[in-house]
Amino acid sequence: MTSVVERLIESWLDSQTERRYQPAFIQLLVSEGWTVLHNTRHSPIELGKDVIARDPAGVLHCFQLKGNPGTRVTKSEAQTLLPQVIELIELAPSDFYRTSFDERHVAVFVTNGTIDEEAEVVFAKAAARTAKETCAASSFELLGRGELLARFVKAAGQVWPTTVEGTRQLLNLMAQDGRSLPDAKVIAEVLVATAPLPAAGASQPERSAHLNAMLLVAEIAKAPWYAASNHYALYLITVLAAMHGLRFADQPARATAVAHYASLALEHAHDLLTEARAVGFNPAKVWSEQDTLSEFDIMWERGRLIGDVAATLLLAEATTDGGERRYAADVVRKTFEAPMFWGFAPVPAYIVRWWAMARIDPTRGPDRMFAQALGAIIDASLGRAGREPLAGPYYGFVDVWAWMNEIRYVGDDGIFDDNFSRRAWFTRAMLQMIAKRNWKQTSKSLWPPYSRVVHEEPDLPAAMFFDARLVRGEGRLRSYTYQRKEWVELIAEAVDETEGAFLEPHRDLAWLIAAYVALVPYRAWTGVLMWLDHRLNQTWYAPGRVAV
Repeated sequence: MTSVVERLIESWLDSQTERRYQPAFIQLLVSEGWTVLHNTRHSPIELGKDVIARDPAGVLHCFQLKGNPGTRVTKSEAQTLLPQVIELIELAPSDFYRTSFDERHVAVFVTNGTIDEEAEVVFAKAAARTAKETCAASSFELLGRGELLARFVKAAGQVWPTTVEGTRQLLNLMAQDGRSLPDAKVIAEVLVATAPLPAAGASQPERSAHLNAMLLVAEIAKAPWYAASNHYALYLITVLAAMHGLRFADQPARATAVAHYASLALEHAHDLLTEARAVGFNPAKVWSEQDTLSEFDIMWERGRLIGDVAATLLLAEATTDGGERRYAADVVRKTFEAPMFWGFAPVPAYIVRWWAMARIDPTRGPDRMFAQALGAIIDASLGRAGREPLAGPYYGFVDVWAWMNEIRYVGDDGIFDDNFSRRAWFTRAMLQMIAKRNWKQTSKSLWPPYSRVVHEEPDLPAAMFFDARLVRGEGRLRSYTYQRKEWVELIAEAVDETEGAFLEPHRDLAWLIAAYVALVPYRAWTGVLMWLDHRLNQTWYAPGRVAV
């Protein structure tokens, strides 16, 4: 098994540019017990230093990363890089990262290529500067392909799947076309295979090692999508890996590690919006590559996915500047005002965009549109106004597209035998959210059709929330029917946080959990949605405030 790990990581490392292997390098340091202080992927370059970190002994290191995939650092390239290396050696990092004004750092040049002997001589001459006490660096080190590969293999080997099936799943994942969208359930299978829940007797260091190694493997597994610059897929995998990591985040240090990794999802979100802005993407305009009529729904769905990512940036308050915030707000607004409910699966994402709308539109207009959307969803479940019932949240876009076009053997064929009439998902949470905002008459007008459908959702252990897999035999399906309910009762249900209380330790990552339920709709339980509603918005009624 070790040879499989080594060969796969070797192949990955030999195909990565500097920017693409930097996130994995960060995770490598964390897995080895380092404390990362600075990363140029989400802050301005720090005087020639891509990464600033302290090793387990507390010694300050400054790293400069270069990409030489499958090649060598030659003498001529070393001479070209010399000004940057000298800057790395002679310029001290910001006082913010040093414990004292005279603290010196270890300067490290990192490359995923081999370093020629002649190049080493060039670097050695620069390293001689560290002999002076006035030099900011106390020493200079080279970290080339051989040592870098060995460290990656050692760290990843801690969580590499031990079963043939687990290894097969990971290999298949890394062999996928990077232009495609990964399946959340497949990603979850790989994550569980690499890092199953720790045993009850697992030590604290063991738990931390498994968490950090799992996040490193997740970065390596993203290689096909990095190669294709598929920012949405990278965002999706990062969100799923971070959510899986929360299962290990039972103490501050591990919670911090997950939070740092989750911030990478925001970087992918930035990259996606930057690309969308560069090509002038406008979700209000539908374009097609071939036949407009056959591709209309597909292009509209792509716009919705970008709107979901923009909503995450707004909820995390992570837009980089006014231009990006205005563009994110525009995309969210257009995809919220003109939703396409091809099934129940996009409904949680619509709710997330509604929460984001509260950040950009202080009027009651979005709430009114949200109530209208709930009415339309219920009407569809009842088959009213010529609407067809929506497919359940366990069916994805391709499944529903094939079903609506009567094309067999393309998606999950179980959809052809399913019955969606008078069944609804997420509607309990939607009505409770409307009630929380004191839309009493609107709630009253929605009640007659609302009481005529069966409201369904799974009843699963809280631990299953962080797992995007569909595991047979776990839990059961709960069905709710209503005849009448007093306003005070509805408000009491709306502000009750009991079902979502298991998420409270992760309240600072509410934006991540919202992104997760948009990606994995069958985990958008009523208790989860209401907990998120309490955390991401201020409403008329809230926990602790009694309705009158």
